[in-house]
Amino acid sequence: MPTNFTVVPVDDGRTLPQEDSNDDNVLREDDEDLAENMWSSYGSAGELVEKKMESVAASELTHDPSLPYVLNNMATFFTLLVGIYFPSVTDLSCVVLFGACIEGVVLRDKFGDSVKKNLVIGTLSWPSPWVIVIGSFFSCCGAGLQSLTGAPRLLQAIARDGIVPFLEVFGHGKANGEPTWALLLTAGICEIGILIASLDAVAPILSIAEKEWGDGIRGLSLNAARYALIRLEEAPPHTKNWRPQLLVLLNLDPELKVKHPRLLSLTTQLKAGKGLTIVGSVLEGTYLTKDAEAKKAEQNIKIAMTAEKTKGFCHVVVTSNLRDGISHLIQAAGLGGMKHNTVLMAWPSSWKQSNDPLSWKNFIETVRETTSAHQALLVAKNVDNFPQQERLREGTIDVWWVVHDGGMLMLLPFLLRQHKVWRKCKMRIFTVAQLDDNSIQMKKDLQMFLYHLRLDAEVEVVEMHDSDISAFTYEKTLVMEQRSQMLKQMHLSRTEREREIQSITDESRSSIRRKNHARAQSSGSSNQGATLEDEMENEAQLIHDKNTASHAANNDKPDATPDRVHMTWTKEKFIGERNRIREQNTNMAVRDIFNMKPYLPSYIYSYIFTFLENSNQSNVRRMHTAVKLNEVVLNKSQDAQLVLLNMPGPPRNRQGDENCILT
Repeated sequence: MPTNFTVVPVDDGRTLPQEDSNDDNVLREDDEDLAENMWSSYGSAGELVEKKMESVAASELTHDPSLPYVLNNMATFFTLLVGIYFPSVTDLSCVVLFGACIEGVVLRDKFGDSVKKNLVIGTLSWPSPWVIVIGSFFSCCGAGLQSLTGAPRLLQAIARDGIVPFLEVFGHGKANGEPTWALLLTAGICEIGILIASLDAVAPILSIAEKEWGDGIRGLSLNAARYALIRLEEAPPHTKNWRPQLLVLLNLDPELKVKHPRLLSLTTQLKAGKGLTIVGSVLEGTYLTKDAEAKKAEQNIKIAMTAEKTKGFCHVVVTSNLRDGISHLIQAAGLGGMKHNTVLMAWPSSWKQSNDPLSWKNFIETVRETTSAHQALLVAKNVDNFPQQERLREGTIDVWWVVHDGGMLMLLPFLLRQHKVWRKCKMRIFTVAQLDDNSIQMKKDLQMFLYHLRLDAEVEVVEMHDSDISAFTYEKTLVMEQRSQMLKQMHLSRTEREREIQSITDESRSSIRRKNHARAQSSGSSNQGATLEDEMENEAQLIHDKNTASHAANNDKPDATPDRVHMTWTKEKFIGERNRIREQNTNMAVRDIFNMKPYLPSYIYSYIFTFLENSNQSNVRRMHTAVKLNEVVLNKSQDAQLVLLNMPGPPRNRQGDENCILT
């Protein structure tokens, strides 16, 4: 145990330290010690170290080594103390703790004479002072080995970059990349520091550098980002790791402020700060005249992104017209492998009352360009009614499978439910079936599929008459061959293909089996030179003819069988049928869709269209199917908080755009 001391008065007027047998009076936890040690109490050189008593100048006898005197010594200076102390201490609270539990006279004993040259922190350690000694030794060894391996490589990198010309010779090394010459130089520098034999003199040189090297951290970040982008572009992402990387198209008002800020709220809830988010907008004009407005618009978008807690990048494009600007963003947004795969935009508002045809033509062209770029498109309807950051107490997220696969439709509600706004909402899945489909088995298969995915969702199969969803079967036929080719390109095994959700539902569809039988009959009599697209159109036409015949039989001759039905479509009959459908159905269901009240659910669409072409009578049936589906959706999902739909793509014929009806 180290010898402790206290200060007592003596006869000659001086204060001398005397040994005390009470070991508990030196190291104690006392608030008075903390208050005392908070302020500087350094004395002059040659004075005795004492406590709470004025010191007198020491005589010549005080320097006698045989006497247990502790004197003040000027062995350091401020710069040296900063060089030693500041780099080695990461938490200043240790100073406060030392001042609270150790006497001030012990702290001012520089060389530990009062504790027999031992470490104070070692004296406090348990179970032995050697714990601190051994720990400090291994810590120094670890830091030395780290410097031994890291410093030569850093010097080699600096030499190779040519930052310091005379160091270029140290950039060379062995064939395996070992920095031999840099290692020799660093070893020589370390040897010089060892020969100095005073770490106190070396520490200020190492820790207080007067040279300003600039923003090195930013350069390091740019280099790391460049390396990551190059690595990211080497291979495409796996299908199972696909996530929506969003390009958000915003509309600006005349004051260059965001017109629909809730679209950014939806982006935040969908992404949760993860992945890539690019927020873009378009200004009409030339860049030379709109430069200031573009910067102002970009600043307003960044302010809106900060308010909605959207993490991402902002990009404003100035072009001669809106359509070209959106096309440029879809094509060129992103860098390298950091590119978007999904476009998010708002539904065109008041397009029916607008006198400008560009309000809906731009939307249709955006759909076409997104489809050509093989990207997903999310269209948010009633976007101003979307929740901002307040939590929804209860409700449902309804997913409607129409025509296409439901992979993305399953992913979107899953991502939304990770956010606190939608966390308490339940998920419901609706799929459409015909009367002769095995609806019970289809529901069981979907429930088992959701169980394997660990998704908590309700499944409901909606049965509709064949004539009401004849266009649904037609569209199913068009995409089946494309879907088969996509599964082949994914290089999935047979078991993995059977686990795909659309394969599960198709097993229970009698309409799909009828299609396969019709395909076998048509493929034997088709021409050898027919292309794949022609075969798909022929298959679809067989289903179309059969459904059209059954639809006519149900309406005109209820007792007739499909074999006896014969209908000839003329131009006059087509126009009359189209007008009749418009008068009876369009004015009700389609109008209700667009004039929904605020309490009705919000929608996210993926290019939803029903279109008419004067030369093809099948489009009347498509409009009829769309109206019927809209009625079912409004009936089933009226109380839902969010409805997700996935519908067919845009019309192929640009001449029929003026007859396009957005439902």
